[in-house]
Amino acid sequence: MASHGSPPTGIVAADGTEREADVVVCATGFHVTDSYTYVDIKGYDGEDLIDRWNREGMAALRGITIADMPNLFFLLGPNTALGHNSVVFMIESQIRYAAHAIAAVDKKGAQALAPTRAAQDAYNRELQHDLAGTVFNTGGCSSWYMDEHGVNRTLWSGMTWQYWLATRRFDASEYNFLKASSRVAV
Repeated sequence: MASHGSPPTGIVAADGTEREADVVVCATGFHVTDSYTYVDIKGYDGEDLIDRWNREGMAALRGITIADMPNLFFLLGPNTALGHNSVVFMIESQIRYAAHAIAAVDKKGAQALAPTRAAQDAYNRELQHDLAGTVFNTGGCSSWYMDEHGVNRTLWSGMTWQYWLATRRFDASEYNFLKASSRVAV
């Protein structure tokens, strides 16, 4: 241990006990399924995103956009984390998708877009179906990937190249395009 006045060589516990250590890791835990509780986002009808996700669970179209939440784009949103690869590839796919979405808003002369509830719900039904047979959801898994209802709202259900395929083209038919002044679809 360090003598008085020399650099420390460990940690000192609350009771004054000194313990030698080469490395100290400070880990605060993971807030994955409740990370959204730290945001204040309201949709065009005034609905609070936190209230919705507390009621229904986290869900987004391709993990990027959310029904009735205009011009909201998530990077590493619901069901886009990985347990098998680098998320950088996922983020790059999401940025490209968001850029295509923004270009579509401009092309339509709109000011905003949000996915339809039908498109978002259909996407998430398929995603949860695909996750059902994975190691992350079977065999009594009780990991931090699961929310309080036992639903995996964290991980992508396939391979990264499959996510790239799912995000490489923007499908305008899955979206409502809005004019800000009238809140009507264009």
